[in-house]
Amino acid sequence: LQVYDGHGLDVPIHGTDEKFMGAYAGIALEPQLWPDSPNRSDFAQPFLLPGEIYSQHTQYIFSKID
Repeated sequence: LQVYDGHGLDVPIHGTDEKFMGAYAGIALEPQLWPDSPNRSDFAQPFLLPGEIYSQHTQYIFSKID
């Protein structure tokens, strides 16, 4: 799972409540294989051979923290 927290974002954008949203205003969760895996034999390889089937299921469950 790759996680990007938006720390490098510095764009002038307003949310639905007109408050400014800057760095760390969101998060991206990206299920994928390791970066650079095609070039690293010690990582899982992202290639399928003819006839092979790939399947992935991702489920996110969020709850509110009071």
